[in-house]
Amino acid sequence: MAALTLGLRLPFLYPEALLPLLVLGLALAGGQRPLIAGLAGLGAGLLGADLLGEAATALSLGAGALAGAVLALKGPPLPGMLRHGMGFVLPALIMAALYHGGSASAPALMALGSMGVLAVTALLIAEIADLLLTRLPGPIPGLALRIAASWLAAILILMLAFVLADPVPGGAGA
Repeated sequence: MAALTLGLRLPFLYPEALLPLLVLGLALAGGQRPLIAGLAGLGAGLLGADLLGEAATALSLGAGALAGAVLALKGPPLPGMLRHGMGFVLPALIMAALYHGGSASAPALMALGSMGVLAVTALLIAEIADLLLTRLPGPIPGLALRIAASWLAAILILMLAFVLADPVPGGAGA
């Protein structure tokens, strides 16, 4: 049972999972949800986590930043193929970032807990964004979601820069 509760908490503990998850939820707003693609992405990410290794973190941050920038430029709802593509790639990279280097040794309940909470959280964010888009009149809700996506993209780009940066010469790590 401890493995399940850890799996349920894990996506909220790591920003390389949480921030792309927020972008994914916003990207799914305003249209049909690619549930099959999302579930396939979660499984593919878990299976490919060892293959990607430490690069999974940078890939998750980069894909989240790109998705956030596209969403900020286009605004919800995104075209179907783009939404389905993001619905596969982002969950895959989020799972790979969570379990890189240890997916083969992760308990099954922990992985299932992470998959479940990632899926439910993305759908919940998408539903909240849908409520904003449909219940509030005018262009303001769509603009607010675009602003949120641009802020998330900016934060993800900054985090990606820190991940990819070389250590400071003579710093604490030297």
